[in-house]
Formats: sequence, C-alpha cells, structure tokens
Amino acid sequence: MADTYKVLFQGQLGTGAAGTIYTPGVGKMGIIKNMMIKNVGANTETVTFFLNGTSTAAQFGENLILSPTGSDGSSAEWDGTLALANGDILRANSTDATAVTLLVTGDEIS
Repeated sequence: MADTYKVLFQGQLGTGAAGTIYTPGVGKMGIIKNMMIKNVGANTETVTFFLNGTSTAAQFGENLILSPTGSDGSSAEWDGTLALANGDILRANSTDATAVTLLVTGDEIS
C-alpha cells in the first residue's frame, strides 16, 4: 500500500444540496487529517458536514457557525482522523454560495 499525503479538497462551499468534498477512488482509502474553514463573506455563515448521505442522521458533527470575515470566529480548524473507505462520501454546504472556503488535507492510500 502506498501513502500519498495531499490536498483532498480546496474550494468554496455551495448552498442547497451538500456538495461532495471527498470520496476515495476505486481501490483507495482516505484519511482526512485537517480541515481549515474560513468565512470570506460579510454575513454570519452556517456550515454543515455530512458523511454518507445528506439527512440529519448523516450529519458529521455539529453545525459550524462562522462570524463575518475580519471578526473573531470567522474561521475554524479541525484536526483529527476520519477514515474513509472506497464508496464513503464527505459532503458539505453553507448558507451563502461563495462565502465559505474550505481546505482539506490528508492521506490517500492505494
């Protein structure tokens, strides 16, 4: 098995249906180690993460509330270990399109 430490996702979160953040490819596993979330907008934003679905039961952790850019609480960082097997899907959304940026790093194992 080969480890590839890399950026797994970098971009802006959308609104409405939760978009795919990361899913391991065929024959691969992923380990998410760090997520950096930043509100670049002028309004308070709510960010929600989901694992293997988009229902309330699939919600990963609590809703994250980010203050407007330039104020305390406008960013957050998650450090941990979240293992994803082939077919697992991490999704997320926010309350305003293009207002929240997300950087996810980790290890992809093949």
